[in-house]
Amino acid sequence: MRTEYLEEFIAFSRHLSFSETAEELFIAKSTLSTHIANLERELGLKLVDRDNDNALTQEGALFLDGAKAALETLDSTIARCTQFREEAAGRVRIACLTPTASLAALLSERLDVPFQFVDREFREQPFAPFDADRADIALLCDISHFPRLVDEASSRGLVYRPVRPFPAVIAMMATHPLATNRQLSRADLAGAAIMTESTVAYERDRVLIDRMLGADLRLSYAPGSMQSFSDLLIADFGPALYIAPKATASLYCNRRRDVVLADRIDGEPFGLPLVVAWRADADPRIVQAAETVHACLKDLEQLENLAPLGRAIKAAS
Repeated sequence: MRTEYLEEFIAFSRHLSFSETAEELFIAKSTLSTHIANLERELGLKLVDRDNDNALTQEGALFLDGAKAALETLDSTIARCTQFREEAAGRVRIACLTPTASLAALLSERLDVPFQFVDREFREQPFAPFDADRADIALLCDISHFPRLVDEASSRGLVYRPVRPFPAVIAMMATHPLATNRQLSRADLAGAAIMTESTVAYERDRVLIDRMLGADLRLSYAPGSMQSFSDLLIADFGPALYIAPKATASLYCNRRRDVVLADRIDGEPFGLPLVVAWRADADPRIVQAAETVHACLKDLEQLENLAPLGRAIKAAS
């Protein structure tokens, strides 16, 4: 239904005259008459009684109220969208796969510019948010251990800082031999099988987890088939362990009685290795925001007691 027909019908209701309404709208009388006839045909209703001094019919009067309300709603919606677009244009966009409430609260306190989180696809390439111009700042897996990714970051003019802000958990089926351990130790993990997210993420996960837990554990790896974190609702890890962000795993597994989550190793929490990345030649406002984001994430490390990397990482060094 064309909004101009509604606007013309509302204007007609004020005059009940095709001539006067056409003059107000600066259109031909015949055009106005045709438009209202088209509106009646589309609705299957008679809105104007042309044989009774162009009075509105009962259906016409009822439709008039709805037409006014519809246009008012449309106008206010367009105004809100325009306002959002104008506000969004000044926001710093932060791409993060699993932002947390604690991160959002900290950034709200410390960032002196408006910001918004930008969703990252579960299996997208690391630099996709920058390549598609969807983000000004991005939290990525720790690319510093991958020469190819380091070169790609350099070619894109990106700078990055390491950080480990989000606690991780080890997920396992309740039937796993380690599921009954009240205190999981590094010794328990020796030779364990680890499920990676997918075949594509196999090498990334292998390197990062070895760095996180220690290559001396001689972990074995098998590719999984995760398409998104929501797969944790139904995933069967079999005899393997799966490492995921604690907040995300808790969200999807908290009602599963067949899955056990372990968030301590030798009594200490552990975190996922990430980097904060941004363009070196970005607007100074964005560069300053990126430095603040990194500082906030380092503070989260301290709050979660993740900054001291403990024996797991020292053993890998």
